[in-house]
Amino acid sequence: MDEITNSIGMRLKKVPAGIFTMGSDNPDDENPRYEARILQDFYCGVCPVTQAQAQIVFELEPGYFEHPNRPLTYVNWHQAGEFCSRLSEREGRRYRLLKEIEWEYVCRAGTSTKFFWGEDESDAGLYAWYKENSEGRSHDVGEKRPNAWGFHDIVGNVECWCEDEYRDVSYCRDEYRIIRGGSFQSFPKALRCAFRSFWSKDRGDELLGLRVAADVSEVRAAGDDWFDNQVSALRRLAEKLRAWRNEDGPDALDALRTEARHIGEKMNERGGMKLMLRAHSVSKGGREIEIAWNGVGDWRG
Repeated sequence: MDEITNSIGMRLKKVPAGIFTMGSDNPDDENPRYEARILQDFYCGVCPVTQAQAQIVFELEPGYFEHPNRPLTYVNWHQAGEFCSRLSEREGRRYRLLKEIEWEYVCRAGTSTKFFWGEDESDAGLYAWYKENSEGRSHDVGEKRPNAWGFHDIVGNVECWCEDEYRDVSYCRDEYRIIRGGSFQSFPKALRCAFRSFWSKDRGDELLGLRVAADVSEVRAAGDDWFDNQVSALRRLAEKLRAWRNEDGPDALDALRTEARHIGEKMNERGGMKLMLRAHSVSKGGREIEIAWNGVGDWRG
């Protein structure tokens, strides 16, 4: 697999588009098994994001984290997204959380067995930090054997946020996001490729970190002022969206949608980008509004 290393020392491998069987026959939210398609190549972090990498991206004081090579933890879903946004600005390439379908595709690495190493859970200690060998703590990333595609700690050590909202019959609220991979406190069951879990997007935890995905195409060259200007415009729009409430009326929201559409049109003209505006009802008569943009073209600034 092709590999790149970015400016903070993060290694990423290119994952090819393909087809695989997702899920399991277990009588829970892992079934039914179905044929899933990854339509575009993408890069994926070889390891979970480390404390040292977070220190650089968030511009924290040296020594802020005690264990620089261990996974970053105690980040909620929003903070994980903020890390990706800042890293995107720094690198000139769009970084994001993995979609759940991408996570399982990367975890399986071409296999169809219960675990990515086979059917025998007794081999777990060769590939993962989990309840039986972790001594109740996380460990430096990359110490265990990788899967067939070269990804370390894809199970065990820390669970990782996915981009997706969690949905099943009992939980269909915006509060929850998918987490995958099991952690240093997990039993072998949670190290299976198909194992799913969820967590409140507003809460972090010592067992929970993140692994990033990145677009194959760069979205700008270093120092591209046009890209920086659009990011600044998006940030200003985000502040307006956060300040909007129901009492401001639909006309005010329509004006914000128009502003978002104008920014999106500029991005699409320049580089095949797509801007999305979503509004979610929340308590006390307010609304939570999110904006997101994603590269759908192939260009360089």
